[in-house]
Amino acid sequence: MLNLHEHAAVPAPRSDRKSCQPHAVLLIPEAHLKLRTVVELTGLSESTIRRRVATGDFPQPVRHGKRCTRWIAGDLSAWLRSADPRYAGLRPSNTEGHE
Repeated sequence: MLNLHEHAAVPAPRSDRKSCQPHAVLLIPEAHLKLRTVVELTGLSESTIRRRVATGDFPQPVRHGKRCTRWIAGDLSAWLRSADPRYAGLRPSNTEGHE
């Protein structure tokens, strides 16, 4: 039987994709994070992140065109520190201008 995920022309499902950004990028306040990286760092699903953005319970992303959305690492690290005491030890980042 043919496994479609092994065929080079068929991309893996989103849930199987790995982020190409190292998690240490979170320590660079100005870095722009891909959604996949945000999912990995927060443990939240894509739909939960989008829902929380819509309700104002998650940092707003930056739009770089119609199909490119990124989150500012400093905003995400500040949210992680405020949302979960385990992240309180993250180095404070300068998020000025990214409200």
